[in-house]
Amino acid sequence: MTRLYASAGAIVVCADLQHPRMLLLEQIRTTGERQVVAPKGRIEPGESPLIAAAREVSEEAGLHDMRYVAYLGQEAYHFTDHDGTPAQKTVDWFLFATTDTNATPRQTEGFVAAQWHDLPDALTAASHASFHEYVRRADEIIAWRRSGPLDYSDTLSQTVWNFSRQANALLAKNPDAGVALCGSAARGDFIEGWSDLDLIAWGLEPASPPAIALRQLADEISHQAGIRISLHLAHPDRDGANGLERLHTMKLHAVLRRTHIDVPIVAGTRAASLPELPHTANLAADIGHLRDFAYQRQAATPTSGTDRIDRARRTLAVLSSAARQTALTVDAHGLLRLPDVVATLDHHWPDTEAARLLDDYDAYRRTGADDLIRAEQLANQVPSALEELHHLTAARDGRRTTIQAT
Repeated sequence: MTRLYASAGAIVVCADLQHPRMLLLEQIRTTGERQVVAPKGRIEPGESPLIAAAREVSEEAGLHDMRYVAYLGQEAYHFTDHDGTPAQKTVDWFLFATTDTNATPRQTEGFVAAQWHDLPDALTAASHASFHEYVRRADEIIAWRRSGPLDYSDTLSQTVWNFSRQANALLAKNPDAGVALCGSAARGDFIEGWSDLDLIAWGLEPASPPAIALRQLADEISHQAGIRISLHLAHPDRDGANGLERLHTMKLHAVLRRTHIDVPIVAGTRAASLPELPHTANLAADIGHLRDFAYQRQAATPTSGTDRIDRARRTLAVLSSAARQTALTVDAHGLLRLPDVVATLDHHWPDTEAARLLDDYDAYRRTGADDLIRAEQLANQVPSALEELHHLTAARDGRRTTIQAT
């Protein structure tokens, strides 16, 4: 029998996008071995990985004012425990930013020095090669925001911490329930005024008191922060019929399959108890439905500036979701930031309208996504890009759906 351990840690960087130095701790273990590591440690009972990562930074480095930026994924490895028992350890890695560089290493655990490194130097200094992948992911997120420039969102960070801590307490008596953060808030490309904070919850009956309390909490925090928060309860036995229901179902299927990759659990149970969901049975049909939804969305007449923004935002979100779902069919473990999705599409279907439009949309988002005319220009191109994507996925599957665009 394999013994299981679960830990969480953080890559902590200076909040200055132009000089994103990274914190590493030098530790001398009881065996006398010297190692250079990022703050991390075991997830305690009742903690979510996010809460555990913040606690470990506080305990091992003496830093308390952390901005949540992104989830970097889960590292997993096997080893033999001290008594000869086979063991597996997982480490959930987060990206935090701070304006406080006065780290104080915890000497009682053998930490003897705290050093701030430029990210390329951190790759050389860190003791464990498996950690390098998460440093590179952090570097890519920071570079994406720097190219805008698009500073880290204090509002997002405060909202995530606020929800995580309150929801964790709320779910304390529901051992099979949990909430995961997904979408741009998980990937590190959240944009204030444009992005939503998307959450997926599981292990709760929709009409149960904890589920109702969780929705009320999301609504209250959304109102306080001024960020749209979407909370969806997982129903593995339900499929959306069309439109937004279908979009939500596609997102849900992707989220629950990818928790270890780019969906962090922010409250409640660890990922071991997540429900299993089948892969999309007919990708081409799903893309066809989303294409029709985009046509319908674009045909609607907005009655206000807010309606115009919402129409463009949702239409572009449909394209992004369809492209991500397509990318997952050819690389189930690929990352889902738009540059990664564009690269996947280009590799398998060179020179597509969908990839070019996503690239343009990504550039638009990096500048802050505040030019409504440009957003509408991009959204107008979505239905034809989805038409192309529908043809490509249908040809790949050897079939074509006959859904009519409206």
